[in-house]
Amino acid sequence: SVCVVCCVLCVMCFVNSNNLNPDFKKRFVFDYHFERRQQMMFQVHDVDSGSLHKLSDHDFLGMAQTNLADLISRQKAMMALTKKDGRKMKRNSRIIIRCKEVGDTSFRAKIYAEGLKLPKMDLFGRCDPYLEFYKKSSDGTWLPSHKTEVIKYTYNPRWKQFDISLAQLCNNDRKQAILVKAFDWDKNSTPDFIGEFRTTIDELEQKRTAKFALRKAKDARKRHKKNRGMITLHAEIYKEYSFMDYVMGGCQINLMIAIDFTGSNGNPKNHRSLHYIGHGKSNEYQRAIATIGNILTPYDTDNQYPVYGFGARIRATNRVEHCFPLNFNDSNPEVKGVAGVLGVYRNAFRHVLLSGPTYLSEVVATAAANASSSDWSDSSQDYTILLILTDGIYDDATSTIDQIVGASTLPLSIIIIGVGGANFRAMERLDGDDVRLTSSQGRRAYRDIVQFVPFREFKSPELLAKEVLEEVPQQFLEYAKLKKANPMDAKYGGSYVAEEQIPFLEYQPSAHVLSRAATMNQSTMSINAMPTATYQQTRQAYPANAGGRGGGHPIHQPQPQPQP
Repeated sequence: SVCVVCCVLCVMCFVNSNNLNPDFKKRFVFDYHFERRQQMMFQVHDVDSGSLHKLSDHDFLGMAQTNLADLISRQKAMMALTKKDGRKMKRNSRIIIRCKEVGDTSFRAKIYAEGLKLPKMDLFGRCDPYLEFYKKSSDGTWLPSHKTEVIKYTYNPRWKQFDISLAQLCNNDRKQAILVKAFDWDKNSTPDFIGEFRTTIDELEQKRTAKFALRKAKDARKRHKKNRGMITLHAEIYKEYSFMDYVMGGCQINLMIAIDFTGSNGNPKNHRSLHYIGHGKSNEYQRAIATIGNILTPYDTDNQYPVYGFGARIRATNRVEHCFPLNFNDSNPEVKGVAGVLGVYRNAFRHVLLSGPTYLSEVVATAAANASSSDWSDSSQDYTILLILTDGIYDDATSTIDQIVGASTLPLSIIIIGVGGANFRAMERLDGDDVRLTSSQGRRAYRDIVQFVPFREFKSPELLAKEVLEEVPQQFLEYAKLKKANPMDAKYGGSYVAEEQIPFLEYQPSAHVLSRAATMNQSTMSINAMPTATYQQTRQAYPANAGGRGGGHPIHQPQPQPQP
């Protein structure tokens, strides 16, 4: 479900009284979820007594609304305080919110271990050693954190380098002791204990290459300690940046949308059509656009989205197009905000006839071209998410897969939402969770960039968004690792920033709660003048049946005349 948080800030709690410019010291900690729209509300009250149980007893000074993603993408933002009904306050009161990631869990260690002159442990052999690493829990017990492979028949083993988070290795405490034990593996009995030593991340980071003598507890009582061999650890400590690090550094997440206008969606005049827009009821295309668009809006500061259609016959040219701008402006296919996307979608039906076949390769190629135009570096970072809304089978599988494989090295993720109740088995093949896609030339995708989800399997927008978007941060990080680019320097993240430099943040409600008229800002026509879409059946088109389940097979029957 959507996380709704109300933070009540009371002047008397955290600062001296009678202060018109208070600096609140208390921190509020929240779990951040990229795939959710986490609403937040800040209220400011003037406290007249020590009790805070009944806020109505205190003077209301104003409130501000936003969502967590807006704050994360800016790190520091200024908002105007308003009345509870949203109207402006008489005083020009503002609140500045600072946001940062807490809990340093992103450091990791690459550790390479080798042994020297380990003792003979077997009667008829040498030694089959391996290492076990332990961290100390809060109650003082030792918990295993890593185990190396066994190196057989050697006194001087060299284990494979392993990569481990500091949270797993030492609870993110660089001074906390790490216990390392060496054992001799036996096939038919329990392992034999060789010896142990202790170290810390601070010691390993300082020395880079540290040598340790293996000892047993009983050795401490002996004057002349038995030689049980040496273990050398080579450690490299590095920071693994999180998705939030890149977003807070200023990386732009750009949304591109492509909508299916093939005949298999059904006659839009029929209430069973997937494109039917009835009074007071939105269709699955509209709901999917609003759900995903509202979540991604805060990550794109210019709020401009290129929107395309595919599989339609354009009235003006009488040609079937497989990737055309939905605002019919080839030089600038972008529209303003999610409301703008919904507006051009509704308006498009006056210019197109539903046709076919369903080709996705041109849409993917267009998104790949946009993504490849951005120079991904430490100083400039843009990542594109292509949202494809379609009703079923596509007819250019080989070309589409080739395009996806080629785009797997670009800053691009592809989300496909299946609308309607068709068989989506072919679409599921594009989602390379189980088997990585391979092109017709035998080239394997560098990473999985496609996520497919059938719309009707999710009863709420929150569950749909979670399923659709939860893989995007990992796909993003895989690309960042490929480019070996660190997050950009945060523009507003410093300890002091002049007030005029802090971005002013205006609250934008979700597009699905806007009035219906608001979606018409791309056209001057009234809602009542909105045309009903027509569809066309040709020997190359999909059947436009009322149920919207054509799938993608050309029809072979007497053709009715296109409706005017």
